[in-house]
Parts: sequence; C-alpha cells; structure tokens
Amino acid sequence: WLLVPDLNNTVVTSCTPNCGTALAYTLVVAARTSDGQTIMVYIPDGSATTISVNLARISSSTSAVHGWWFNPRTGATNDLGTFANSGTMMFTPPDSDDWVLVLDDAGAALPAPGTAVF
Repeated sequence: WLLVPDLNNTVVTSCTPNCGTALAYTLVVAARTSDGQTIMVYIPDGSATTISVNLARISSSTSAVHGWWFNPRTGATNDLGTFANSGTMMFTPPDSDDWVLVLDDAGAALPAPGTAVF
C-alpha cells in the first residue's frame, strides 16, 4: 500500500536500450515506497535491458541497500548483496525473461522477496 509510481523518473535514471519511449520495445516500470525503504523495478525483457538506478532514493539508517532479482514466473530470488545508498548503479537482469529488481534498506533486514510468511 506504500508503493508510489516513479512518474518523474527519479529512481530509474536511464535505460539501455532507450526504454519507455514510443520507439522502444521495453517499458521499464518503477515504484518506491513512500517511506523510502524499498524500490521495485519491473523489467519485461530481462538481459535485453540495462537500467541505471539512483540508490540515494533509498532511505537507510545504515546507508546501505540490499538488492535482489525476483523472478515473477517462479518466485525465485537472486541475492545481489549490499552496497551504499549513494550515487547510481547499473543493473542488468540475469536472463532474457521478465524480472523485478527489488532494492531495500539493508538496515530494515527485510526477507528475500516472496519469502515472508504472514
């Protein structure tokens, strides 16, 4: 319920090929939680696309981001580890299928996407 669409492209700052334009075949869609704890980016054609993400958009008391690739077809995750919540970082999905990039505040110690039990 906290996800807000990234309509002004403040999260995904660039995309290769030129995603989201009338001439592009890929429409990368991003959202960020209103508290700044999580960013989610849907990439429909995987390794055909590389995105640049503004990591400063993650609010973190520990100044760290934990990243994951989430496979929406299988529910599997690939752990990307942690990195600083500053600057921009390039991400390319593991293969040519659709993927969701999930970036969380590392200090929140959130579980891997799709693994939480409520």
